[in-house]
Amino acid sequence: MLKKLLFPVFLILYISTFAQEDCASAITVCGNSNINYTPVGIGSTNETLGGCLSYENHSVWYKFTIATSGTLTFDLAPTGPVDYDWAIYGPNVTCANRGTPVRCNASGYFVNTGMNMTNTNTSSGAGNTDPYCKYMDVVAGETYYLYIDNWSSTVYTFNLTWGGTATFVSPFTNSTLAPNPFIAPGNPGPSANSPREINICSNSSTFDFNTLSPGILNGNPNFSVSYYSSANNAATGSNPITAPIAVNTGSTYYYNISYQDPNNPNNSINSCKQTNAIVFKDKSLTATINASSTKLCPNGNITLTSSNATGNTWSTGATTQSITVTTPGTYTLTSTNGICTSPQTSVTITQDTNPNPQISGNLILCDSPSTILTATSTGTGNTYLWSTGATTATITVTTPGIYTVTVKTPANCQYTQYATVIQGDIPTAQNASLTNCSNTANATFDLTTAQPNISTTSGVTFDYYVNQADALAGNTSTIATPTTYNTGNTTIYVRVKSATCAKVVSLQLNVTLLASPTITSSSSTICFGGTVVLTSSATSGNTWSNGATTQSITVNSAGTYSLTNSNGTCTSAAVSATITAESNPNLQISGNLTACGASTLLTATSNGTGNTYTWSTGATTAAINATASGTYTVTMTTPANCQYTNP
Repeated sequence: MLKKLLFPVFLILYISTFAQEDCASAITVCGNSNINYTPVGIGSTNETLGGCLSYENHSVWYKFTIATSGTLTFDLAPTGPVDYDWAIYGPNVTCANRGTPVRCNASGYFVNTGMNMTNTNTSSGAGNTDPYCKYMDVVAGETYYLYIDNWSSTVYTFNLTWGGTATFVSPFTNSTLAPNPFIAPGNPGPSANSPREINICSNSSTFDFNTLSPGILNGNPNFSVSYYSSANNAATGSNPITAPIAVNTGSTYYYNISYQDPNNPNNSINSCKQTNAIVFKDKSLTATINASSTKLCPNGNITLTSSNATGNTWSTGATTQSITVTTPGTYTLTSTNGICTSPQTSVTITQDTNPNPQISGNLILCDSPSTILTATSTGTGNTYLWSTGATTATITVTTPGIYTVTVKTPANCQYTQYATVIQGDIPTAQNASLTNCSNTANATFDLTTAQPNISTTSGVTFDYYVNQADALAGNTSTIATPTTYNTGNTTIYVRVKSATCAKVVSLQLNVTLLASPTITSSSSTICFGGTVVLTSSATSGNTWSNGATTQSITVNSAGTYSLTNSNGTCTSAAVSATITAESNPNLQISGNLTACGASTLLTATSNGTGNTYTWSTGATTAAINATASGTYTVTMTTPANCQYTNP
């Protein structure tokens, strides 16, 4: 229902695209042309086929007229695993009244099918039947219809090749109509059935097919050429290529040669066309220059060689594969294969310059029995050859003498440098140590005081280093203030240097640590009329500021008392304790000391603040009521815990 509704709207497109799928618009085969086609669909009419066939699937119709009587065979080869069926109707029938096929094959095998000279059957029914039928005897003037149908749902192209002795009507074989041979464009392919090859200079290029037409037609009148991007389009004449397009080397293109009778537009041979395939081949090429060197030695030369043996053109005008140049500059090259010309390539030759070879290293043999000499030069790819025979950049020498290195650049230019190694004056030196006292982990050392113990060689200099590697290297990372170097226990390194040689020894710095003692005080305050005991945490080696050397001293007056301690070698830093003294608190009791009544009020007073009171009665207030005669005593305690009693 949907197909019937849409048909009137798309009638023109449908006929153009699917006309070959209906008998009424069958494709005319002329001159026994081979067929390459991919049928899709059944066209506008699902036609009654008859014979061994039932209904259409993916079909195409062809029409051919016999020019020369004889036998007729064909071979139909699918390009994939599908089942192709076919039938031939005729002779001289119409599409509306075709009758029963004279040959019919509906074999179910997914193999080649057709007619051959050995089979005797004229029909093969559906199923596992013979895929071939008997040949046909045909007579000049007879016209036949060939129906081909891909029974499978998968679409695959088929290739059909005609055989036998009969020929088809064709304007291309009529010397009156085509007095000149048609000339296929391009070059032959690798085999007789291969597409013709047209050379282009890239794998994709814009190409105007119409430029091929005059050569193909070769002066034959009333013929024209049309071009297509697929075999189906060429078979149906659909979507011809009329303007230049981008072609590529991965696609196959087709052209039809068609005839038009100028006197009879209804002539049946007007529908004849000859179809051929074209492919494009990338014939582009590149050129590269291989230079024996890119650097010229003084009075030297360089050979430049093209990657192509022929077709070369150098900027010097030479056309040989190789040229020899003797001056710096840029040399260019293009190559051609007669079809395409390579992009221009170039190489720049420069004059070799002195690589300035140098020899570095210690040229004096000192404490070490050997020294390392290193050759350097500017540029890359240089090689070295020493007078010792070594070819490395670095050598080790053990004897005084003159050493030569020859530097060879990539241009094979040679340059020479010399170095003289002498025997140096080695100073005597030995490891030493320094010891300082300190009451902390660090002490300040005068490193220069160790020099007599390190070396007795006259005229030497001393440099001090934290790191041994720096000392061995003799760099500038020295200790800046060697006379006031503050550190803990550590090892430093001293470089002892004569005029020519140096030796590195270690200097051990030792800190003798004596911690300061602590003072324990029985009280920080001397009560009025009392004493305080100060005790050192050290049992011996004490010296008090009052001259005492005992562990403890007793003081009865306020002041600051200091203490140092000595272990016989080092004396600690002084520590101190400050003792304060209380003044007379002047404790008094006031009140009526003659009891006349039941009780009397007694009040204790004293100088200072924060004092507390305790009466002989047990009361802890400043005032009490005395209810009986007798002696009342009060004890006052100051904030410094000093106690005073009245009376």
